[in-house]
Amino acid sequence: MPTRPQPRHAPEGATLRPGEHPTTPTAARSHRPATTVISIAHRLQPRDLTLALLLDQHQLLTTDQITAILFGSPVTAIHRLRALRRVSFIDRLIRHQPGTPALTCWIPGALSARYAALADGRPPPTTKALRDAQDRILANPQTGHLIGANQFHIDLLAHARAHPDTRLARWWSARRTTAAFAGKIQPDGHGIWTTAGGQVGYWLEHDQSTEDHGRLIGKLASYRRLRAQGGPGYPVLFWLGSRRRETNLHYRLADHDTHGVIVATAARATRESREDRSTRGRRRRTTRCPGCAEAAAASPAAHPTAKIATQHARSPPNSVQHRRRPTTADHPTAQVSGHPPGVRHDRALLGGDATVKALL
Repeated sequence: MPTRPQPRHAPEGATLRPGEHPTTPTAARSHRPATTVISIAHRLQPRDLTLALLLDQHQLLTTDQITAILFGSPVTAIHRLRALRRVSFIDRLIRHQPGTPALTCWIPGALSARYAALADGRPPPTTKALRDAQDRILANPQTGHLIGANQFHIDLLAHARAHPDTRLARWWSARRTTAAFAGKIQPDGHGIWTTAGGQVGYWLEHDQSTEDHGRLIGKLASYRRLRAQGGPGYPVLFWLGSRRRETNLHYRLADHDTHGVIVATAARATRESREDRSTRGRRRRTTRCPGCAEAAAASPAAHPTAKIATQHARSPPNSVQHRRRPTTADHPTAQVSGHPPGVRHDRALLGGDATVKALL
């Protein structure tokens, strides 16, 4: 009986499947990263270029911050950011802090740094210079402070997206502000807020509760000297870590001569501040700083939920008004003790998606 022939085992890849065409073996193609912006220009959107300018100015932004000002969905934001990272447009770093969840921060990549530099008329950074700048951000012990200071302006921009009649006309980083005034002042940021009714500028002092009140008040001296030399007399806005700390600062300022420097305060909506509202809300409605009176009217200024308090006739010129209870628990509140000549306090803050690009 004839034996059945054994099937031959063809080498892998020697047989074709239905629909396949014969090909000659080729070496695997190497995917080289793009080195010019024009090579990925067809994949970039106007929003991506705006993000490049923001990262160049403010060094890093978190995923939530970028989502708040440029996207409508966190999922869409994450997908887009990852796609931009794959083409070396932006990069990221993960911050690990004891006792807190890991935080994803986005920083300039090779192509976004190149685009921002060329758009500003600067030579593009070398690969070594870019890597050094990225590592410097990670190693900087003040990175957390930078994220917090950026958050103040992010809140304004997010507010503006829902209120087209407002706009953040200027958002300068601490580096740019310090350089613009030759190091005479060192705020954590500077901005100009515009509405249909006018505009107001401010110097931001972001407080992390690591300095005593005397140190905070001492920062006013540099702004006083700048104003005396003919510089802008914008209000100095202290963004404090809790309502309790804000109230204590009010008491200290009420007994301190600010020499004409306008002072504003705001408190972030932290866990401590929420507990303060729930346990001492009634007492706060009746307690006043020395020389302060009940606010006769309230209107937004310096932040989406900020309040302006009018001064009592008996109030000293440098008094700081005590804030009324905020209308929104999720945003900082503020009050201003006065305003410089020629600067009006707005009745609303920031505006529109186009705001982000216009302020750069």
